[in-house]
Amino acid sequence: MSQDDVINNDFYKFLSKHNKNEIPNGCILIVDDDYDQLILFEAMLKKCGFDVVTANSATEAVEVLMSGEKITLVITDVMMPQIDGESLIRAIRSSEKYEDLPIIALTAGCIEAQEWTKRDDGPDMFCLK
Repeated sequence: MSQDDVINNDFYKFLSKHNKNEIPNGCILIVDDDYDQLILFEAMLKKCGFDVVTANSATEAVEVLMSGEKITLVITDVMMPQIDGESLIRAIRSSEKYEDLPIIALTAGCIEAQEWTKRDDGPDMFCLK
């Protein structure tokens, strides 16, 4: 089994723990500057019964969070223009309201994922795309 399989299996396990029945009043915020990736994740999660909100930038994601929408999980790309996913995650973690919000970071590249998830300002898990 490859590292990709382990990470993707963890992603599905994470989603199975947080199914629609457990979070009926919330939705998942997906953040990605790649429109195709955004649509792919949105379709996959909606098929699993989740309510989904999308944002194509970190700025839009912050606007969604500030709008009062009940977000129960954030899935964000790491490498985005202007404000990257790491900065977005730090901003979310620094907010008292959202410091415990589950966050999954998506990455196409190899970064020091294990170290970052150990930090207080890091995501809960990584998923390779």
